[in-house]
Amino acid sequence: MNIRRKRFLLILIILAAALAFPVTVHSRTKFTCVLCRSERTDHSTFGYKWQSFRSNAMTDWFLEQRGEHSHHWARTSCTRSQNALGMTTKWACGSYHPIDRLPIEIQLRFHETVEQSATVAFFDAMTSDDADLQQKTITGAWEHDD
Repeated sequence: MNIRRKRFLLILIILAAALAFPVTVHSRTKFTCVLCRSERTDHSTFGYKWQSFRSNAMTDWFLEQRGEHSHHWARTSCTRSQNALGMTTKWACGSYHPIDRLPIEIQLRFHETVEQSATVAFFDAMTSDDADLQQKTITGAWEHDD
């Protein structure tokens, strides 16, 4: 058997094994800080874990107006795992924080147009354990934007 055939056969076997045995090689879950809306993604590849971060206009506004803070991370996506071919091997979901339903642009307009006391109340609600208060506050920000 020549070398090209051996290589082709080896590649074919590897591909068949990858399809037949959906071994997870990478997974990711996304989070947002309920205060500054900074985004964090937790990754795991072959057991090696790391995080990536991304800021946005709300993050910049928060740092200018409120300064440094301890992040309050809330999950905003399902956990997705993939095999070596990028095919999904696991999709795990649960409840999300209501902040995920408020677009950053609307939240930013809300904070730029309300009094300081409303902004303080908004952030207090987002960090509370009261899901009804969180949802009511999110709804109020949406209604303010109308």
